[in-house]
Amino acid sequence: MATNKKSGYTHLRSREKRTVVQVANYLKKKKPMESIIRSTVDATGVSRRTVFRIRKELRETGKLASPKRPKREPYKPVDIYRLCHY
Repeated sequence: MATNKKSGYTHLRSREKRTVVQVANYLKKKKPMESIIRSTVDATGVSRRTVFRIRKELRETGKLASPKRPKREPYKPVDIYRLCHY
């Protein structure tokens, strides 16, 4: 899991989300719905709310996406004049 250094929480990547969905689908064959969610939480270590959020994302968009990374600013060369005046 990718950890956000500023806030300390983790983002799930698409393959980690896919694992959560696969565990839930496997358990769906064997248990009732409430037990599926509880068992998925126990097996994967993510929160109940995260399981619901992942399932909603898959249902609405049809795919699981990783969070977008911020773009780096373009390289700006520094000339000698600017170096001396800062």
